Formats: sequence, C-alpha cells, structure tokens
Amino acid sequence: MATMATVMTGAGVYGLDVRGLGDVSRYADAPAPGSPVLGVRQRLGRAPAGAESQMSNNRAVITLIEDGLLDISRDPLEASFVTSRPLSSDELLHPWLVPAAATANAWLGRRVLHGGLVSSKGRALAIVGDKEAGKSTLLAWLALEAGLTVLCDDLVVLDGDTVFRGPQCIDLRPASLTYLPAAADAALVRDGTRLRLPLPRPPATATFVGFVVLEWGATTAIHAVPPAQHLLNILPHAFTEGIPAGVAGVLGFARYRMWRLSRPRDGNSLAESALFIADLLG
Repeated sequence: MATMATVMTGAGVYGLDVRGLGDVSRYADAPAPGSPVLGVRQRLGRAPAGAESQMSNNRAVITLIEDGLLDISRDPLEASFVTSRPLSSDELLHPWLVPAAATANAWLGRRVLHGGLVSSKGRALAIVGDKEAGKSTLLAWLALEAGLTVLCDDLVVLDGDTVFRGPQCIDLRPASLTYLPAAADAALVRDGTRLRLPLPRPPATATFVGFVVLEWGATTAIHAVPPAQHLLNILPHAFTEGIPAGVAGVLGFARYRMWRLSRPRDGNSLAESALFIADLLG
C-alpha cells in the first residue's frame, strides 16, 4: 500500500492551499497567503463492493470512477484518495481533485458548481452546460483565439462575489482539434482520451458577474434569462450538499445575471460565441 508524501508548499487552486499533490508547478501557482489548507493523500486499493456516496457535517465518502473512493474529513480538511492505480501529481490535480475541492469549499460556506470561468479586466463569467455541451472546446477557443483569460475549466467556487482560478489546463476530446488547430501540440492524457492544453497563468481571483448557459441550436444567438428562471437553469450544475441554506447558499446564485447562448454544432459558431461573451465581459 503506497502513500504519497505531503509536501510543505501547496498548489493555489479553487481558493485553497492544496498540499500533498507533489510537483504540479506546470499547472498551478503557489496559494494566496491565508488560503484554507486541504491536505491530500493517495493509497492503492478499491472501493468496497456496494459502496455509496454519503456526506455529513464532518465527513464525506464519495465513490469515484475506476472503482475509486474519496474519504474527506472537515476538521482538519484532509482528502484521502483510494485508487486502483497510482495517479500522477498532474492527474490528481486535474481532474481527480474536483470532488474534494468542491466538498471542502462547501464546508467553508462557499458556493460551488460545475463549470468553467472566463474573465477579462477582473470580471468573470461562469460557462455552464450539460455533458457534451461543448464547454471545454469553447473555453479553449476563448483562451487561444479570443484573447480572454480562462480561470478554470471544471469547478467554479464563489466566496461572496469572488471567484478563484483552478488548474491552468483544459482537457479536450481529440475531436476538438478539428476546430482548434492551435491545440495540436497538446499532450495526450487520461489513457489517451483527452488532450491537455496548458493555459497562461491568470490572476488568482476575479469578480463574478454572471452565468452563460450553453445549449445547441440552429443559429448562434444569446438572450437574457428572466430572474424567475435563474435557479431552474443553474441548479442542475450546482453542488448542493453541505452548502448553507437560503441566500447564503444555492439561492444566492439567483441574484446574478444570466444568459443562454445557443449555437450550431460546428466550429463556425465559436468565433460568434466568443464575440458575445467578450461583449458581456466588456
């Protein structure tokens, strides 16, 4: 049974000081002073047969892919990954860290949802969508072609109106190269199923201004979502376990502006979509 050694300096991702990952300097910077510390460990094994995810005020057990298991405690904040194979430091940072970071931030009273963040001049929009809605491909286009800053790809963490950077990479399906030739040098990761595109280093935080919800459509168009429909659009992507009740928690998402961005399933829509998003940030 192998355990990763905890290192003294951590990675500054998702508003946390994550320690125990090893050397992830290629995709993460040092944490901001005073960031909450999340310790990470890894050992070999498999989730027990019939294991189910469960969460209380002090502990969470989350079943993972590949028969993996995450056991995370609240005080102190420590996450133990049980996996059937050793994970590299970079792989543990992204994507395996996401459920641990989401749980830790929920316990810290922050709002959490699955999505990406794009920013300009200190203002940030969350890009959310259902599985295979083209979120990562659009974020990569915004970074490579539109000159916008991508703060993260998988996990949006809000502390008040402040959002945090994540690991500085995007994992793309190889088919995305059809629309993103600039990503041709990206390294294959995750058993050859993804292309890992490194991103420029962004500021540690930005001010959150709203959501863009992705959908497929016949033409590229954007329209504002009425406030009464905000929660219906964001709840499918929000992390609700352990979040404070009322406006301090999930209900607080409703106060931000929201737009739905529809576009065809082809690369021609990426440039038009980028113009809409840049305009919203401006």
